[in-house]
Amino acid sequence: MRRGIFFINSTSRLKYGKKHERARSPSLTTSRSDHGREKMPLPKFIAVEWISSYMRYAKEEGTNHGMLVFVGERILDPCVKYEVEQAKTGNGSLVHLRCCYNNKYLRTQSSTDIWIVAAADKPEEDRSIWSCTLFETVQMTGQLQFQFKHVQRGRWVSVSVPPFARGWSFAIAFSGPTTFTITDLETLVFMPKHVAFKGDNGKYLSARMLNGKEYLQFSSDDISDPTVRFEAIMTNNGSYRFKSDQFDKFWRLSRNSSWIWADAAENEGPSTFWLNKIKNHVITLRLTAARNSFGRRFTDNGITDCLAANASTIQIEAQLEVEEYVLSRRVDNVVYRLMDARIYNERALIVATAEAVNKTQESNQVQLNFSYKEFTSNTWNNEVSVSAGVFAQFRIGIPFLKSARIEISAEVTADFQWGETQETTTEVETTYDVTVPPMKIVRVRLIATESSFDVPFSYVQRDFLVDGREVTYLTDDGVFTGLSSYNFRYETEEEELTMSSELTHQELSPKMPGTKNNVPRSAL
Repeated sequence: MRRGIFFINSTSRLKYGKKHERARSPSLTTSRSDHGREKMPLPKFIAVEWISSYMRYAKEEGTNHGMLVFVGERILDPCVKYEVEQAKTGNGSLVHLRCCYNNKYLRTQSSTDIWIVAAADKPEEDRSIWSCTLFETVQMTGQLQFQFKHVQRGRWVSVSVPPFARGWSFAIAFSGPTTFTITDLETLVFMPKHVAFKGDNGKYLSARMLNGKEYLQFSSDDISDPTVRFEAIMTNNGSYRFKSDQFDKFWRLSRNSSWIWADAAENEGPSTFWLNKIKNHVITLRLTAARNSFGRRFTDNGITDCLAANASTIQIEAQLEVEEYVLSRRVDNVVYRLMDARIYNERALIVATAEAVNKTQESNQVQLNFSYKEFTSNTWNNEVSVSAGVFAQFRIGIPFLKSARIEISAEVTADFQWGETQETTTEVETTYDVTVPPMKIVRVRLIATESSFDVPFSYVQRDFLVDGREVTYLTDDGVFTGLSSYNFRYETEEEELTMSSELTHQELSPKMPGTKNNVPRSAL
């Protein structure tokens, strides 16, 4: 039986239970419209949600491949992350949406298709062609509620079930729009898995039995102390649960006080925490079950320096320093997805200039010398946003640009941290032979194209913990970002030798070389 196409048009606010509680985004900036209602632009990096499922790029082979399907369960899944790029045209409400997994922009599948897919290599603002990537965003009453309109088609975006695939998919609507919930991914904190916390008193948070209860006390001086080991577990919506290795139990808010105990089994409803990043490795813990109070070091009724959720502000006692419970790390088996790479921010640069003057009546052959600095930068990132200072040994090939194509170097071994930028400056000297016609000045510019480029990759990470355990992860959330120059070329121009130019230039003989030139890199 042939399956039909079904559409859902919904403008109602969806209700969520604890199981599907949405990620909050309290730091989003707003502006006020002419009608007095607050309007908010889309955040830079988002997840799009409908009925407790995230819009996920279908990377798996099969009938769903390439579709945008509402089947995503985890907000940490790299296939549910999209970047919002402001359009150059429009009044600020037009955007391009880029899938961060395959680095492609959202557009319709074809000129006649209704299905919206991540398939465009570059943004397109020409509204007369079907591959236009412009979307209009309309904010609803809820701060995180948005509707989308496909600009080229002039029609709303909804969800529907394609006859050739499974699951509700992003599509052009036949009638009204669907309202989607947006999560600002930049407000979420992605933690390492095995961590220790240090309080403002310089002591590590330690699992301690006090008065017959499993308290969390800032009392240990040693990260190798087994009581300071905790496991950070992200839930599907971006909040966290924490588990004490010492007690083998989860953290929870006590029923009759603000103390946080480590005594909950997984099926007993452990408390979930929202994290705020203060700086690179300092966070706060916000507990929704305690009226959004922050966890802090607290002393009361003979219980000293223990974790309690009773701070209404981010005071110094509520700021926790994160350290990874990791002695060493190794990253290898890196596989770059070159098909999903992108090259962007291309610009032409003048890297060096030189000139030659011929005051004779015969053509002269002159060799010009150029000297310039070639700059490259390389960064390997993953989704973890709290850097705890652990260096890793990477065994990797290094992507580079060659003639506007990305290639991979031979494998090298290097030690650095995730997110650390490796910069290299190389002094380069080169020569160029030029023929200078009689009574002419020849100016030569050495020009290069400089571009940024992203290459997603999968990898295997092996962590060697302080307690001697080895933990292995296989994941595909890696993104390499590079900056490189390529396509070096010479451009020449001739000028007639005049009386004024003769006063400022010396005669060049056929054997006299030009002078070295090292000019600042400048855009054309």
